[in-house]
Amino acid sequence: MKKVLTGITAITLLAACGAADVEPENNQSESIDTNVNTAENEAAGTSGENDVPEENTGDAEADAGGNEPSAEENAPVEAAAEDDNGAADGEETAGDNEAGSFSYEEFDLQLEFTDDREWEFEYERGDSEIERDDGESLTGDAAAQEIESLFADVNVAADRPMAEIKQEVIEAAGADPSEVEEFDLDVKTASGEEIDVDHEYSGGGTIRELDLDIDFTNGEDVEYEFEADDNEAEIERRDDSEVEGAEALSEVEALIGALDVTMDHSIDELKEQLYSALDLDADEVQKVDLDVEFDSSESIQFKHEWQ
Repeated sequence: MKKVLTGITAITLLAACGAADVEPENNQSESIDTNVNTAENEAAGTSGENDVPEENTGDAEADAGGNEPSAEENAPVEAAAEDDNGAADGEETAGDNEAGSFSYEEFDLQLEFTDDREWEFEYERGDSEIERDDGESLTGDAAAQEIESLFADVNVAADRPMAEIKQEVIEAAGADPSEVEEFDLDVKTASGEEIDVDHEYSGGGTIRELDLDIDFTNGEDVEYEFEADDNEAEIERRDDSEVEGAEALSEVEALIGALDVTMDHSIDELKEQLYSALDLDADEVQKVDLDVEFDSSESIQFKHEWQ
């Protein structure tokens, strides 16, 4: 009986020991699984976090290795550079315009000097020429470029005194105004405005010859002619009727008495004198052409036509 009890006790002890031995193995397995999962998760997390940096690192390595970025990557940079260059170009152009630019479709200048020299500058798109008795003559593009350069800052305008225009143009041409005996300037702008200023000698005095032509917007015109040496005058009115003899002479002399024609006046000022003396509406006038000669041999002529 004791042997049986002893055997049962031994079996019980062995079973207990076996159970104790198995449980640690299970715990160890669970620990290993947990460690594996943790390692996998950490590896996965590390890999996910490194995806973008790995690409950037590759780009940086490519750039460092001398490889050029793709066209798509360059496009924004190139566009920004072009915008910057465009802005710079625009600023430079604006500066050039402020400095002065040649703005005439046609420019014709003739100068005659007291020593009989003559200079002529003719400018027209596609047909230009410069002639100087004492210098080089040019034609074509070379002449056009020199004229554009010489007279870029010249301002020929109807509201400026004609004496100022004359001096400015002569000096721009590289001549001394005191040596110029005859000055003849004809210009036409892109808008169609035409301005002519001719001046010979100086001295003033009494008007001995007058030739006036005024055109109106409706196609009508008036003309006044006067010659003191022959004591003659003639008028052609807007209705095409003509007046001669004493009546015309009296009317033209009254007109001359109302005028103060000098180079110190602007074309606009002289036009206002004419409108007032002849009772004309300025809004109806399209062209004024006045040519007077004094008893001192000075002559002043201007023409102004606009659209």
